Amino acid sequence: MFVRTKGQSLEANKKYYLNKGIKVCEEWRDFKNFEKWAKANGFDPTLVIDRIDGDGNYEPANCRWVTYEVSNNNRRQPDAEELDKRRNTKTGKFEKKSGD
Repeated sequence: MFVRTKGQSLEANKKYYLNKGIKVCEEWRDFKNFEKWAKANGFDPTLVIDRIDGDGNYEPANCRWVTYEVSNNNRRQPDAEELDKRRNTKTGKFEKKSGD
């Protein structure tokens, strides 16, 4: 999980994170600080970190632990232009985006 907040997921999803200026706060760049926050805020290995404001940074005031179901319901859906790019012109079916 910590690797995800430090940039692995951010790098893989530039359109949704880095290109929108979403960052990990300086405080959490030190694992001990992140770990302390996580334990004090309900960390459980069955949960995932979720940003309350989807356009906000990964920082204590904007993050919480939620189930995968809640996290998936908060995901941004692709816009029509992105869907058109993923549609196979021969079959009309949608291709999986790499990493999906």
